[in-house]
Amino acid sequence: MNQPIQDLLDRYKGDAISLRRKLHQSPELSMQETNTTRVIRETLEQYGIRCMEDYSLPTGAAAILEGKEPGKTLLLRADIDALPMEEKSALPFASQHSGVCHTAADMISIPLPFSCAHASSLPWSSPGAAE
Repeated sequence: MNQPIQDLLDRYKGDAISLRRKLHQSPELSMQETNTTRVIRETLEQYGIRCMEDYSLPTGAAAILEGKEPGKTLLLRADIDALPMEEKSALPFASQHSGVCHTAADMISIPLPFSCAHASSLPWSSPGAAE
């Protein structure tokens, strides 16, 4: 792997793990993800990424990271809703909401776009945009 990219992954790995665990503990069913939406928006703002204000859904967030030069656009997305089922793990960051939990696949998809967005917001970002 490209060393600068590996260095970024190593640098922000802890942030991605922390975000994943925080969201895993507070799962919300589809179209009820108000806390998850708040955490997403706050995290993007901490990275210096402004959310789009005209986003029309009551839950979820959208942002555009502009590259230094015009170029292709890359779309990154994540499912943020949980499932109506009981979590049976004994993990220290297990769901704190009875009867609602995130599955393993959900929890991989959420921090990944944030890690990419965080890396893309750094000064050496590439041409194009990410949404």
